[in-house]
Amino acid sequence: MINAMWMVPSPKSLPGIAAWPLSGWQLSTIFRANDGIPFSALFGAQGADPRGTLSSDDYAYPNVVPGCNPIDRNFRNNPNGPLYIKPGCFTVPVAPNQAFWTANCDPAPPSVGAALAPGDLSCYNLRGNVGRNTLVGPGLTSLDFSVVKNNYIRRISESFNVQFRAEFFNVLNHANFNVPSLGDGNTNMLNGDGTVNGVAGLLTQTATDPREIQFAIKLIW
Repeated sequence: MINAMWMVPSPKSLPGIAAWPLSGWQLSTIFRANDGIPFSALFGAQGADPRGTLSSDDYAYPNVVPGCNPIDRNFRNNPNGPLYIKPGCFTVPVAPNQAFWTANCDPAPPSVGAALAPGDLSCYNLRGNVGRNTLVGPGLTSLDFSVVKNNYIRRISESFNVQFRAEFFNVLNHANFNVPSLGDGNTNMLNGDGTVNGVAGLLTQTATDPREIQFAIKLIW
């Protein structure tokens, strides 16, 4: 966070009435920047039970494609909405070889509802190699700005001040997004049957309000 304030110098050579419009000005600003919030890439974690746990805790994790960066830094320009994640960077966990698959993997996963094709080493009951909270949501930046005009009325008292304030919150109207929502299924990279989730990584909520402007008069004595 960075704070700055500037007391604008008042003109010294002008008489009282002429100097009033140019005197008593104060400019302030606050700039904030934060890292994003970590979240997990999941696999069919809304009732699909791809691992066949037969419990309400149907959380499953996919595999990550080596060398693939799952974060789309250009997500704001996506014509289908702010899709923050590249779901193609995730796959169903795969057995290392046929012998492992034969010994440990379910040939007919319940979420698929059919037997896998011959030679398909997808292992739905194998935990993927994606760790918990390994993805980090978009960061937050916000700039607030205020303009203050102090008007001291010496006839009343030395400290009496009629202060006019104009305050601009998120003055650049920058959209700061929350992480994808588990409740909306946007943290599921894959559906329970292993197909790509069309709303994987979709950002639906903002973390800050849009631009707000307020004016005020403050009496100080």
